[in-house]
Amino acid sequence: MAPALSLRALLLTVLPCTVLAHWRVDGHNPVKALAEERRGPNRRNIQKRDVSGDYQYLTDKTQKYLVNGTDIPFVDWDLGESYAGLMPISKKSNETRELFFWYFPSTNKDASNEVTIWLNGGPGCSSFIGLVQENGPFTWFPSAYRPVYNIYSWSQLSNMLYVDQPAGTGFSVGSPDATTEEEIAQQFLGFYHNWMETFNTTGRKTHLTGESYAGHYIPYIGDAMIKSNQSADYNLSGAMMFSPYIRSVPNDFQQHIVTKPFVEEYNNVMGLYPGVGDYWDRIEAADEACGYKDMREKYFTFPPAGPFPPGNMSDECQISSVVYDGLAEVSPCSNIYHISQGCPNPSDPLLWASAGDNASVPLSFDKKDWHGYLNIPQMRKAIHIPEGQKDWQECTDADPFGPNGDQSEDPFTSGALTRVIEHTNNFIIASGNLDYRVPTNGTLYVLQNMTWNGKQGFDEFPSKTFFLPTAYSDLSSQSAAGKIGDWVEQRGLNFARVFNAGHELPEYAQGAGYRLLEKLLGRVSDLASDVMFTALPGNFAAPTNATAASKKL
Repeated sequence: MAPALSLRALLLTVLPCTVLAHWRVDGHNPVKALAEERRGPNRRNIQKRDVSGDYQYLTDKTQKYLVNGTDIPFVDWDLGESYAGLMPISKKSNETRELFFWYFPSTNKDASNEVTIWLNGGPGCSSFIGLVQENGPFTWFPSAYRPVYNIYSWSQLSNMLYVDQPAGTGFSVGSPDATTEEEIAQQFLGFYHNWMETFNTTGRKTHLTGESYAGHYIPYIGDAMIKSNQSADYNLSGAMMFSPYIRSVPNDFQQHIVTKPFVEEYNNVMGLYPGVGDYWDRIEAADEACGYKDMREKYFTFPPAGPFPPGNMSDECQISSVVYDGLAEVSPCSNIYHISQGCPNPSDPLLWASAGDNASVPLSFDKKDWHGYLNIPQMRKAIHIPEGQKDWQECTDADPFGPNGDQSEDPFTSGALTRVIEHTNNFIIASGNLDYRVPTNGTLYVLQNMTWNGKQGFDEFPSKTFFLPTAYSDLSSQSAAGKIGDWVEQRGLNFARVFNAGHELPEYAQGAGYRLLEKLLGRVSDLASDVMFTALPGNFAAPTNATAASKKL
């Protein structure tokens, strides 16, 4: 008896050749083919520039910081004008603490009178995470083979300054000795004042941006700028924070208060269903016993009814620990920073080869010699890392505040956040709805208990459409388009939620991050605007061959 024909063999037997010509099972990706065909006719080659070209900021003072834009490893185009190196945090002749920076001037004429600062969190995590994997001029995403050109680079919009701080973070040097946010802020101002004098930017508008624990850094640094007798030099004009950690007392209250409804909504990917261990039962019981359910029902209203009571500080009310225990058993590859991600964990080119399966290590490197992209000798030389300096780490092993951690009140409790909002009347807080570490509604709950510009909280829940235009790029990937989130803005504070984004919002939603910066800088009127992205390179007109190409598949 003849063996049964496989489905593919049967199709090969009966289908006419004209049909078979379009039937592929060998890895052919029709979506990718169509995208390539759409971009192909308008594809622009990114040319290298003569390194002796014109520079905006090259002076005797800045010469030692100049980076050759053609010397960055695995980046096969010229990054353009940039400056990198160490800058002391004071004018003391014996100062040993220096912060590392990488500055990317913008060619955008609207950026001529401003500087935008980016800070990552931790505490103790390098801002070069944001530069390389979120909003810098090149991006090297996890599991990618090499860096790619980032059309959504924030340097298209503003002069971007990335800073590793506090001392000892990333490429910064010196023993960290600060124990409070106030001390960290003063050290940063010492650095920034030296930097402004070096690059002749004193008095320009300053915008502070960052994510996560920068939710502590930014309000305190901004508050210090406002209170300084050199406030005009800093000229703080706005701030923006992504998934900001703004309420640490009692014990991650910002996370615990919304844990049960968060798990309920996303249990299809978290997997902590009733009957899977006792995790759901424990979450539900703690939510009830600790009063979180009642607090949400009574106080998470728009407008708020009045000041909220303090949360429960007992160990039994740390609901997130139950979630972590459950995920470790049910889904050990779970990513609490983007809960849709699971096994296999993507390899990260920023990390050491020993940190898992680092498939991103280029073929020209032996994995045992790969200490992370920023530790490649060519990279260290290009950005002026002194010989013998420690290897770059994504985050420090020890808390930069010392063994007892940050001794400051959180910026919600201290009023630092309120003062910066009221001073600038230009403050944005945005969160990705797939972030469990700092959940969107947990942040919104904290804001509903905060008073700024004479009134408590928002009068309405975020419901206005966060809209992105459709952009066909001839240089890189398209952004999501249409409704990608929602927002509310009142009394100088804008709160935005972005769908399908995680903790590192500009990484997971580059177009949204770009549009939010446009809003902060005043380039668009609001987040419902349907105007095309400003200042992006390349041709963004819809390709004329799009319809014809689609008919071929």
